[in-house]
Amino acid sequence: MQKLGNIVIKNTTKKDDALFNYVSDYDKIDNTLPTLIIGLESAQNIIPSFTILQKNYDNGMLCWTFNKRERRDEYNWDLKRFKNNAIMLFLSKIKYEYIDFTCYPMYKTKQLIKYLRGKDKKICFITRNSKFVFIYSQKYRCVWGLSLTLCEYLGISKVKVLKQLRENTNNVFINGNFTPNDEIKDIIKYNTHYILPLYGYFSEK
Repeated sequence: MQKLGNIVIKNTTKKDDALFNYVSDYDKIDNTLPTLIIGLESAQNIIPSFTILQKNYDNGMLCWTFNKRERRDEYNWDLKRFKNNAIMLFLSKIKYEYIDFTCYPMYKTKQLIKYLRGKDKKICFITRNSKFVFIYSQKYRCVWGLSLTLCEYLGISKVKVLKQLRENTNNVFINGNFTPNDEIKDIIKYNTHYILPLYGYFSEK
């Protein structure tokens, strides 16, 4: 699972987190990801244009907050906000495409089928009523949505569709009852397909 942000915090044991890099040294961050610095002294030493009145820098890619001992409530709020913003930034880059075989050109249909049968890891989620399947490709940062009801209407057996997906050992299936926690629900709203890109986070909770 790819990381979505860095959290720089001193004097702490390494914390395993599915989505965030916890590091004690700012030099160890991934510069392509948003970063939160915890602790007033650390922020003063790391941020060149630091001012205690400003929490966000570099268009929100660099933030800081007090540590628990300095201001616990502010720490809790800022940490939650940073994580939520990092998740929203990541999801904003995820494409969603509804697969409609009634208007898909044949070449595109063949390309998609070939890819779904390929070796790239894909995460699949079948809705509880088995009427829809979502397929996420981390390589292309895309979620495809396929109506199994539409497949049946067009004479395509949904049993065969799911069998093809399941027979590919590179595809990972999420249980239909798999749901995010309340905080993540607030972020993804009714966009069920967003569950897939964040699967690593949910599965390790």
